[in-house]
Amino acid sequence: MKEMKIIVAPLGSEENAVLVKVWGVIDTLTAPKLESTIDDLLSRQIYDIVVDLQAVDYISSAGWGTLIANIREVRLNQGDIILVGLNPNVHETFQLLELGGILKTCADIGSACGQLHIPLQRGRHRSEVHSSF
Repeated sequence: MKEMKIIVAPLGSEENAVLVKVWGVIDTLTAPKLESTIDDLLSRQIYDIVVDLQAVDYISSAGWGTLIANIREVRLNQGDIILVGLNPNVHETFQLLELGGILKTCADIGSACGQLHIPLQRGRHRSEVHSSF
């Protein structure tokens, strides 16, 4: 059984924007952990969420459901959930399920921050975003 690891880190200089970095597989067994992470962010009124999936090998329907479950609440609060780093297999499933009309994707964290109008801190690079809340 594959494990899933999640780290949440501040994104740029904004207090209400975070990077959620996920490793492993998002399936029926692990999706509740991701759901709990997102629910915690929303309860703290954090609505700009970038989910880095570069290290995710597979996302099941339960995983996709978790990612889209709160999109309405997020957008009603002028935020968004943007996915970055989709590997070819994950991206293919994303396209087959036609999720592009629901979730936004970007090639990298910098592009996602641009879409969310979040200024990145000077000198902060993708590899430097690793601290946990």
